[in-house]
Amino acid sequence: MNVMKRNYDDTEYVSEYDLAWDKIFSELDILEVIKKDDVFKLSASQIHDISKREPRLMARMESSEDRYQIFEDKDLTILQQGNRGEYIIGKFDAFLPLDYSGQIKTTKILPNQSSDINNPLLPKRKPDAILNAFNYGMFSEVLSCNHEDLKMVSFGRRGTNPFSYSIKLKDKDYPFNINIATTQMELDGVFESLDYVLNVEAKINQRPDFISRQLYYPYRALSELTDKPIINVFLTATVTGSIFAHVFKVKEKEDYNSMEQIDVIRYDFFEPISTTDIRNILKDIQIVLEPSDIMFPQADSVDRLFQVLDIVKSQPGITASEIGKKMDLTGRQGAYYSAACIYLGLLKRDMHGQSYKYRLTDYSREMIEASWKKRNLMMVKAIARHLVFYHFIKQYLDSQEPPSKLEIAEWLGNNIDKLNCDNGTPARRAGTVLGWITWVVQITTYDDC
Repeated sequence: MNVMKRNYDDTEYVSEYDLAWDKIFSELDILEVIKKDDVFKLSASQIHDISKREPRLMARMESSEDRYQIFEDKDLTILQQGNRGEYIIGKFDAFLPLDYSGQIKTTKILPNQSSDINNPLLPKRKPDAILNAFNYGMFSEVLSCNHEDLKMVSFGRRGTNPFSYSIKLKDKDYPFNINIATTQMELDGVFESLDYVLNVEAKINQRPDFISRQLYYPYRALSELTDKPIINVFLTATVTGSIFAHVFKVKEKEDYNSMEQIDVIRYDFFEPISTTDIRNILKDIQIVLEPSDIMFPQADSVDRLFQVLDIVKSQPGITASEIGKKMDLTGRQGAYYSAACIYLGLLKRDMHGQSYKYRLTDYSREMIEASWKKRNLMMVKAIARHLVFYHFIKQYLDSQEPPSKLEIAEWLGNNIDKLNCDNGTPARRAGTVLGWITWVVQITTYDDC
């Protein structure tokens, strides 16, 4: 399998892990076996022997956007099977979508505690997010209990007893059965009230979805220890000042795909932003021409754009692949987010050898040093200067309904020349448009019209 690395544009970056997986797929004829048998089984030693890389890192896929190129192209996922070090690859329905619009249930608060050590506006680590959610009463709200009745009872690494489950195959009308003999997992936080157990998986920065194994495996381990109902929370702390709790309940213990979202709770810590603030930006905006020297963005999370800027601020001259590593993303995703910041006028790049090095623009330097409200509004302005985002932000505010990806894709195909093609590009970029305009509406905490 031939994969070309084109050095003239970092968005064409192909990581060493991508190349390693291409080699594994080619040598083991994985795609042909999957066509015939639904899945391909392989061991950690096979991964290591062919790729010369750490199998645990090669198999790490926390969201669909973390997948390496060949997995994304073929819509595949890798999961553990059997003992530790045994894996299977297939078209598994392994990810659950995350909606950050907060439309189901939203609680707005401002900080009522002061801490020099853990500022909810600046979450850096997963434990910070968990502590903030606990201290400000989010977990007790999830369980509808008194804060005093909720205790943290477990966290950290632990092994599991053997268990099995079924998981859907996307292109089949029957599930696949997976047997786990033993595995290690990470409990981010387990809390217990008088009536419930709360199982928490925490992340910094929004993502389009998550691999539900991160909640399902701890759920299976905890279900061996308690008869109390277990409520599962995927907790997201954002660098734009919010905490989201996506709440899930498992309907059928041995059915991986029976995890059902039952609530979304959102807490905000930033100064309130009104719809008038956003409309004033739209009223005064100067639309810019689409840049010809950079791809249309494929980077769904605005949180991660801020993260890129913080990284470049602390390390001017960093490359896209180094940015990806610091963000705990693939090199390709690091390139996508770096390119998105170029598109928005937030980064400049200079060619050094065969790769670009990045630095802040005057606009982004002012933005990240501004007050929290001004910082977010300056990002809105950077986004809304581009016609597609202006168009759909205004439509979203006027109708109070988000556009569909299909509607966005059709607009992109009809109006952005370099996306007017039949290879699926408009559909892929529609996710970015929807993600960014949803963030703009999301930070609008009240309607003063």
